[in-house]
Amino acid sequence: MILTSAERNDSGAYTLNIFNVNGRSKGSYTLQVTIEAPVSSVKVSYSCLSLGMRVNCSADGDNLRFSWTSDFNALPQIENETSTVVLEQDHQRKVTCHVENHVSRDHDTVDLHQCPDVTLLILSSVCGILIVLAVLTFCVYKKRQGLMNKEASEQYEGVEYGTVVTSNQKKKEDKVHYGELVFNTPAQKKSKVPKVLEECVYSGVQHSQFDVSGSCGL
Repeated sequence: MILTSAERNDSGAYTLNIFNVNGRSKGSYTLQVTIEAPVSSVKVSYSCLSLGMRVNCSADGDNLRFSWTSDFNALPQIENETSTVVLEQDHQRKVTCHVENHVSRDHDTVDLHQCPDVTLLILSSVCGILIVLAVLTFCVYKKRQGLMNKEASEQYEGVEYGTVVTSNQKKKEDKVHYGELVFNTPAQKKSKVPKVLEECVYSGVQHSQFDVSGSCGL
């Protein structure tokens, strides 16, 4: 019997019955057939713990069996046949996960690096929380300031302010030039007339109009 394109559903017990030429039974033989998917996609990863590190191995396939080695030496401190192991924190060597089943086998290797100090992680977390709180506080403060400014602007809305500027400068006076006019009055006959006084009358002349005015009296 030949199974072509075998599938998982083909797994089971197959019995072979043997007969002679006369059709008499000569016995039987039973064969257990198991159909398994081969091992594939083996991947090793690790994560840090407070007191060590967890190493995980994942793979595809049926009826997988796991084993672990470190630098080609078996790890006595871990239990085989498991896909996850926990190592000490100072373990900084290569770790290899071996996976196999009845059909095939495969493996994957990872370099383990030292995990950061737990104290540093705690301090970093605290600093991050403080920074977030500071940012939130600042945002709340700015929001409240904006609301207060908005309310103040609404209260004084519609009020206009004017500025009165007083000027102390006097109007510049027009320049006045003074001139002298002399009038001579002739003497009258048969009367004693005192000497005619020469009166000087000053007149104002404005440059803009060039007007001259004057008067003469006894």
